[in-house]
Amino acid sequence: MKRLLDAVPLCAIALLPLAALADASIDSQRQALVQQAVESGKWDTSIMSLRSLYERTGNVSVRSDLIALLIRAERFEEALSVCADCYPAEFTSHELLDLGGAARRQGELDLALEFFTTLTHREPEEPAAWLGQALVYVDQGRYVLAESTLKRHEILAGPTLEAMEARGYLAAETNDALAELQARQALVERQPERVNEIRALYRLAVGLGASEPARELLDRHPDLFNASDALWLHYYEGVNDIRLGIHVDDHRSIERGLGRLDQVLESEDVDHDLRLLAEHDKIVALAHLRRFTEAEAMSQRLLLQYGSLPNYVLRARAHALSGLGRPEQAIPIYHAILRDEPQRGDDLSDPLYEGLFFSYTDARRHREAQRLLAEWRRAEPLYRRDFTGTTQIENPNLQKVLLLDTMLMAWRGNEHEAHAQVDAYLAEAPANPYLWQLRGTLAAGVAGPSRPRPTTSVPHRCLAPSNATRHVMAS
Repeated sequence: MKRLLDAVPLCAIALLPLAALADASIDSQRQALVQQAVESGKWDTSIMSLRSLYERTGNVSVRSDLIALLIRAERFEEALSVCADCYPAEFTSHELLDLGGAARRQGELDLALEFFTTLTHREPEEPAAWLGQALVYVDQGRYVLAESTLKRHEILAGPTLEAMEARGYLAAETNDALAELQARQALVERQPERVNEIRALYRLAVGLGASEPARELLDRHPDLFNASDALWLHYYEGVNDIRLGIHVDDHRSIERGLGRLDQVLESEDVDHDLRLLAEHDKIVALAHLRRFTEAEAMSQRLLLQYGSLPNYVLRARAHALSGLGRPEQAIPIYHAILRDEPQRGDDLSDPLYEGLFFSYTDARRHREAQRLLAEWRRAEPLYRRDFTGTTQIENPNLQKVLLLDTMLMAWRGNEHEAHAQVDAYLAEAPANPYLWQLRGTLAAGVAGPSRPRPTTSVPHRCLAPSNATRHVMAS
């Protein structure tokens, strides 16, 4: 404005209306105060002078600059109170954007949404308004609205860095690790100098079991990671080996994973969180390898040290106790887990009722085993959906209950009835190898502690849950 006035002859200035001269003076003062704040970094002096100028003049441009400086100084509450009695529609578009961000930073999400929504109605082609609205929706947990609003921003502005960051934030809040990985990978590719994004990408890659990309990050940015960070990767590689080994019943893979865990536990760089996780998963691996004495000794030590164990470790401990011939101690552990997670009783991939059933029968508590089977059978429908959730299949749990019931008949002395029942099942499923094995066992008259069991007792789901990734990289 000063340059504009300099370009006007003095005689022309003399002919300007007084109101125009007053406006020119206000603009000159406003611009000078903003420039002073930017050049000197002394926000307080300029804010105080702008506030005084606004109180004298009520000028909208002065108000906008005052709000902007207050936000630059991170004085968000003061920015929101500059015109507390104003309706959102009374603010300029720049003010709505600034105030929406300030309200969000203050946690006033409804107010922030009101500012951003007003701006989208006024300027529906403004990408920043839709981005702000999307972020507030994520904050509020309204993820469907956040997704649609974010798409609107991307249609208007394309795949901006801000959009990628918002995508990562939405994915993190919805626990969509794969989507978060993709968003952060795109950010790192666009701006490879972003240290925080590189570290976040490493955490995600490690937690998802993507060891090759994680190792590439370690090799490419050695200055960003320390020995503890590398140990986390080694730990998750071990867990993946154990999980795969249990899933396909490959003891060599479990042994390999156990060796990795031991290397982690023996390292001087292991931190407390990582040590505890590695010890928990070691108990699971030991129990599956039938090294029951070691698994129980380690369980006892951790119980004495911490007072409790996660349910997936208690599940492995119960298996170890049964393997040691102590089913009476395993039974209350199963009961405790079922009280805490009743849905695990008839879980399709690892029904906890099965482990409890075998503990009952090992303890010769056959009546309780029979009651358990009756309860379990009532809970099982004829059909369940497959892993895709789209197709109905015969319920494998119901088949398992029927087989266990047949085995219990034999163990309680009703071999003839059990034999007849197996023959009936074979008539329906003549290619079932387990039925033939069970028929041979019944024909041999085997009924005792050496009786066969239809499934492995420690499934791959017994390993540490994926949300343990939040502990990755203490640094």
